[in-house]
Amino acid sequence: MNTTIGASQAIPLVQSQPCRTCTTGTASESLAHRLSLPGYRSYVFVSDLRHFLDMPDDAPSPARRLGLQFAAIVRAASVRPVGTGARSAVGCIRRPGRRPCEGFIMVFRRTNGEIAWSCDTCGDEGVITGWEGSPTDLSGVDDSYADGAELVLLVARELYELIRGVLLLDDACELLVARAEGTAAGIVLKGSTAAFEELIEYVASEANAETNHRRMRSLDEACTALEAALVAA
Repeated sequence: MNTTIGASQAIPLVQSQPCRTCTTGTASESLAHRLSLPGYRSYVFVSDLRHFLDMPDDAPSPARRLGLQFAAIVRAASVRPVGTGARSAVGCIRRPGRRPCEGFIMVFRRTNGEIAWSCDTCGDEGVITGWEGSPTDLSGVDDSYADGAELVLLVARELYELIRGVLLLDDACELLVARAEGTAAGIVLKGSTAAFEELIEYVASEANAETNHRRMRSLDEACTALEAALVAA
């Protein structure tokens, strides 16, 4: 029996025979390999992103939350070449046992145009279609204008979530945030010196315009943390 949540479906399908990589590799290797394979194995959410764009203000909260999550997944996957994937910095939004899942979303751009995703902790998974050409499609965005040495910064997960919520970012900063990868130690950000400097300016600008004093302080702290990390690098 199929169940529908918003415009997504949980579709039960016949299990395929396990391959050698899925049974002998590490957990990350097995998951990445499985996401690269076409078709659906077990219960997965098959979602057309177009159904979640421009939702009305009175749309149900669960649908809006799913839409935001799918948009984040598409950003994280579309910045990567076709046929590749990674553990993104997008956190899982499930609450198994009424407790927040602490996992990260693995993403993979399939050659057939689908984006496959799966939580590396709880196993929640799905496939997204209809994303190409949408506002969340970053596959054609270019950041070559942002020069400077290539830097790798490790930031706290809470800091990254705050940065991800900044409304106005240029192309280089958008790609910097979307390419981030989640690890047990925190979030890994990779980009040029110029991209990081611009990111700090955008975060500071949002802090100056913020009317919520608590969020303003958090944004100011984010700027300080990014500046410190940039100096240390």
